[in-house]
Amino acid sequence: MIQPRVVDISHHNKVTDLKDTAAAGIWGVIHKASQGQSYRDPDYASRREQARAAGLLWGAYHFNDGTNVAGQVENLLKAAAPDEGTLLVLDFEDNPKSNMSVQQAVQFLRLLEQKTGRKGAIYSGNRLKENIAKLSSADRVYICSHRLWLCQYGPRAVLPAGFTEYWLWQYTGDGIGPEPHSVAGIAGTGIDLNAYQGDLAKLTEEWAPSSLLGALTVSSRSDDAEAGQSSHARQAASDENSGSRPQPSGMSAPIDADVQGDPELYSVQKRLKAMHYSPGVLDGKWGGGTSGAISSFVNDRGGHIAVPASLEAFNDVRDELKVEIAQAEAESFVRPVTEARKTADPAIVATVAPEVVPAKRNFFASVAAAITAFFGALWNTLSSWVDQAWDLFSDHKDDLPSDPSFMSSVWEYLGKVPTGIWFLLAAIGLGLLAWNAHSSVKKITSAVQTGARQ
Repeated sequence: MIQPRVVDISHHNKVTDLKDTAAAGIWGVIHKASQGQSYRDPDYASRREQARAAGLLWGAYHFNDGTNVAGQVENLLKAAAPDEGTLLVLDFEDNPKSNMSVQQAVQFLRLLEQKTGRKGAIYSGNRLKENIAKLSSADRVYICSHRLWLCQYGPRAVLPAGFTEYWLWQYTGDGIGPEPHSVAGIAGTGIDLNAYQGDLAKLTEEWAPSSLLGALTVSSRSDDAEAGQSSHARQAASDENSGSRPQPSGMSAPIDADVQGDPELYSVQKRLKAMHYSPGVLDGKWGGGTSGAISSFVNDRGGHIAVPASLEAFNDVRDELKVEIAQAEAESFVRPVTEARKTADPAIVATVAPEVVPAKRNFFASVAAAITAFFGALWNTLSSWVDQAWDLFSDHKDDLPSDPSFMSSVWEYLGKVPTGIWFLLAAIGLGLLAWNAHSSVKKITSAVQTGARQ
């Protein structure tokens, strides 16, 4: 007969005395803390006090759904109020109303580690077995670096591909699976009980570590499926309709005085632009440019976030997106570009930034006109322009009247300027226009090369 060492419960279970549970050989309790972005188990806090008084290890699990990942992590941390000895677990299994994807599960675990400084654990069975292959190689290695609390109601533990061992094995629930099905101190005969391969000292050391030694070796072990739905999922379906739903507070962006629209969207626009994406006008308003920039960023980062098509949809994924942007900024990430862009292929530049074509045309036209004007000036003045300039000064230096009405003779005076001088001034002006056009071409080309212009 299996000797259970950990029991997992929720407010659906009736607890009589956890000291009796400890006396029966149980070393730890994992209690449901939260579900989705708002539900919190009403008995969590009082049960923690009872467990600590009984000398039991304490843990909290979060039942997943398919909503905003950052909001779910925040809900877990607020509901669990973890200390250094609290185990934190993601319950990743089928949720008929709203399933979390396996990519979202990885995001959840990454964000949980980022916020707590230590890895949590993952509870799963069939859901992980059937979906782990959908992950990228890096994400697969990351999820396999976590302790696996395996849900497998049967005589043997069958692991998801990539895991070489389980940490805890929930071998029975709702009376299904090997015996025993009950434990002292908790009423009923369909209790969720878990096996552990090790002694109390080892379990205590592993329960809430600051870090683990690294990812487990990836294996190719085949899958088996546990029968039916876990008791966690059945209880979650009931809690889904429960009324105890305090809303977590959102993460707010600082408000800029120039923002016309949503300040959160404005913050995302600015940060994406800094990574060479093109959200259009930075005003906090939803539009095609912002939609395209977010879509491009999500795709470039692996496509793990649902791309929003409206401001309302943006608000649903906002916190996930901000976490991904923060991670990208920490990596000094900028938008990747093709080799053709990097080498400034003229056809690519013209396709991406059509305004470069008239800018180039203006450049060449200005250069040609400036050269023509310059040589025209030389042709007209090369032999005598110095003498003409001196004569101009000598003959007209006393012509300017001293009274304010002298402006009436300006055009007459200018008409006596040698033609060559005007040619030279025209050449200088056209040269400046050519320089400006050249600068515009360089700026546009650089924007295409770096990906800033899409």
